[in-house]
Amino acid sequence: MTNDWAIAVGIGKYPDPGFEPLKGPEVDARDFHSWVTSKAGGAVPKEQAKLIVSPAQRPKSVINAKPAAEQVQEFFEHLDTLARRRASRMAGRRLYLYFSGHGFAPEQEEVGLLMANATRDRLKHHIPGKAWANLFFRSGYFEEVLLFMDCCRTNLPHSIPNPPSFTASDNPQAIKNGRRLFVFATKWGTETRERVFKGKQTRGVFTVALLEGLRGRACAPGTSEVTTKSLRNYFHNSMRSYLPEVALNDPSIPEEPDVQPSQSASADFTIIKFAKPPALTGDAATGGSTVRVFFSATAKGKKIRILNGTLNQEMDSGTAKPPQWKTVLPRGLYKAELEGVVGSRLFEVKGIAKEVVDVDFRQG
Repeated sequence: MTNDWAIAVGIGKYPDPGFEPLKGPEVDARDFHSWVTSKAGGAVPKEQAKLIVSPAQRPKSVINAKPAAEQVQEFFEHLDTLARRRASRMAGRRLYLYFSGHGFAPEQEEVGLLMANATRDRLKHHIPGKAWANLFFRSGYFEEVLLFMDCCRTNLPHSIPNPPSFTASDNPQAIKNGRRLFVFATKWGTETRERVFKGKQTRGVFTVALLEGLRGRACAPGTSEVTTKSLRNYFHNSMRSYLPEVALNDPSIPEEPDVQPSQSASADFTIIKFAKPPALTGDAATGGSTVRVFFSATAKGKKIRILNGTLNQEMDSGTAKPPQWKTVLPRGLYKAELEGVVGSRLFEVKGIAKEVVDVDFRQG
């Protein structure tokens, strides 16, 4: 049994008419909880993983509407109690935090998940995700803290803060050696999006991308591991392909999440390791998209490389055997480079059914 803990919160039903109902958060939180407790996923013992979602029926009044912040704080206070009872002052090895629902930015570096009893004039009813994640990280209660928030970050700077319900002293050694990853679905001042995915189920775009990545799509090429670096690269390369087309030209909707800390300031660490490298596939409905690279006879024996379109990370490579070379790639933006040829070929894999993408090196 691992000594890891997790909480997944999804709120889609708000009594206040100022907050429209959301279809994705409850499904998304359940899916995250399923992954984090799966032996093939986070492997967190079910008794150490808390799931909090909206009730089946939308609450009629904001007064005493649930879920409320106190339910989340109760879980966190339990972890605080565990840590204080132990000589090590640690509650566990890793803590997963997942929050989905309406959100806002009480300040530029924070994201608040609005609870069911929040209103436009009662914004104190929220969970400040980063403040809690930092508390568990800086105190050394956990060696690793992973925070994922699928919430909007609308700028509301004059809201009343709702800080963590307890304090814990900083542990300098933990701050120096601890590991953390905070991923927010959107940038400060911008919004997240839901869309209908395969099976006609409405989901949060960020959460679908996140869980597909954690289930293997974000493995570093040629490895059986999803690391913080490979997950970051996966978001940079693939997040755009999950968005609905109407959102791609909307400046208020970023095409990649906000990943903290920056790669230069954070040591890479493994999130999940599989028994064997997952097959490199594209859209789950199509099993991947075929990419055909065409060459002239003079290219025989030269190296062909397929790179991540934004980060220059090698995704696949081989030797040119005219007239063509094939590979299978997930959705995303790519570029192909052929040894001895000046200039690369940019292309996109959309992950649609029966898609075949052609890349041509026969000219130039």
